[in-house]
Amino acid sequence: MTAGMTCAVAGTLLLTRIDPTTGYGLLLPGLLLFGIALGLVYAPMSAAAMAAMPDAKAGIASGVLAMNRTLAGAIVLALSGALFQHVELEQRPEVGFSAAFADALAATGWLLAGVLAVGTVLTWRYVRSSGGAPPVDEHRLHHRRFHL
Repeated sequence: MTAGMTCAVAGTLLLTRIDPTTGYGLLLPGLLLFGIALGLVYAPMSAAAMAAMPDAKAGIASGVLAMNRTLAGAIVLALSGALFQHVELEQRPEVGFSAAFADALAATGWLLAGVLAVGTVLTWRYVRSSGGAPPVDEHRLHHRRFHL
């Protein structure tokens, strides 16, 4: 998961270099890295959430994970949309629509890269391999950190 989060940070950092003359070929590496990151993060995240709970509570873990993904996505979408509109409207009278749009998109990329960098550090810190050892006490299993 940490490798996937690192790919996401790298991808969004590449997307912060957008300017009015940027073509599709320059967008491709950033978008590819971000797409690879989704594959490297989502499946292990689900596995970690399921492994951290007793089998009887796997449905609850799945629901909480889905809710957290949706809530975090909504919050980040709202923040990035507000930032985009602010930068674009502020820059448009000075530099024109194309440059203002590119500046706003780059600013949004910086916000996303920052959020993803925090997520990368948290993933590195709290998600560890279980080492294949079965849990000793099923009642205390839900108190562990997420394990793969």
